[in-house]
Amino acid sequence: MLTWRLHILLAASTAFVTLANASCVKSGLPKPGVQVAAIGSDVQLVCNKMEENIHWTLNGQVLPSSLIFVAQDGYLNLTNISLEANGTYSCNRHSGVLLHSTTLLVGYRPSPPTIKCRAPSTVNFGCDWTPGRESHLPTKYSLIIHAVSSFFPKKDEIVKCLPKGTKQPYRCIFYAYIHDQTKFLVKMTAGNALGCTESNGESFIPREILKPDPPVIVNATSVDQEATKLFVEWKNPSSWVHTFDHFLEYELQFRSLRHTHFERERLNKKKRKYVIPNAEPFTLHLIQMRAKESVNYGQWSDWSPVSYVGPWNDTRIKNVFIQEDLSILPTQSKGVNETGFPINQTWDPQLLIDSHQCILNEFVMYAVVAVFGLAVCILIGLIIVMQSYHT
Repeated sequence: MLTWRLHILLAASTAFVTLANASCVKSGLPKPGVQVAAIGSDVQLVCNKMEENIHWTLNGQVLPSSLIFVAQDGYLNLTNISLEANGTYSCNRHSGVLLHSTTLLVGYRPSPPTIKCRAPSTVNFGCDWTPGRESHLPTKYSLIIHAVSSFFPKKDEIVKCLPKGTKQPYRCIFYAYIHDQTKFLVKMTAGNALGCTESNGESFIPREILKPDPPVIVNATSVDQEATKLFVEWKNPSSWVHTFDHFLEYELQFRSLRHTHFERERLNKKKRKYVIPNAEPFTLHLIQMRAKESVNYGQWSDWSPVSYVGPWNDTRIKNVFIQEDLSILPTQSKGVNETGFPINQTWDPQLLIDSHQCILNEFVMYAVVAVFGLAVCILIGLIIVMQSYHT
């Protein structure tokens, strides 16, 4: 056992050295006729013709006044360049004959990307990554993966990562086996013509980074004729890939808007519906779900977006809640279910105000009738007493 542990420690330490020395090289080196320079630096462009009567242009136009430059003896010296210096510089005879041209690309050396490796299912491994500061130059990103195993040596795997679309973070996929005890050491490199940089490294075994996306609540409604029950139905996240030996288990949390404490229920992994038996009557409830792999690999998902729902009410007092709820509810409702409560939507407080006013008017009416009845009873009693007195 001790020997086995020493093998693992030795392999891990060797792997960290290997990963640290993994290739991080410049990318997009300039082609002939192209020159690359860093923002804020000084640049010298050469005409290749030592003539006195020449003039320089940028993209076919006179050099802009924003450039700090000196043109002398066939050279153009630019000082403290900015992005405005990007473009094609041409030196020409005064007759207009082109002598030479050079394209100048201006930008930054790449800054380190940030990565966070996660598996939303047992067969989908990858790292979410965000580029550093915009470099303004073509930049290549690569994920370098080193698998640590004392018994099955593996070479570094390099995965090219493309920043697809505009939504960040991006995602870079790699292969791993959920039951594998091999430790993975991962980092990302970013390289352009001005240099190369790399992210901090991450180390993990595959099962440690398993974290599903939240379940999706597809239905949250009242239960007919049941003033304390709510029905909830959900589905697995689209990123979860079902396999015969791995399922999701679920946890539901709910509370009425009158309280701050959540009640939680762990639910059967094979069913995706549940009836909450102890909802509070006459008030909206906040409901959320989360999920975790049933063998207890990895972490719980984040909580799902909030769904609002209230229990069944008698039609005479439907949609009537305490006034304090109004300050808690979001606004701009877009959709409601058959009970009048939104599902994963925001809520219009005016519905509660109107309903509250309606029941208040009804209460006042009943109170007036009761007071009138009491007055009649008192009057009749006085008449009877007076008649008895006279007799």
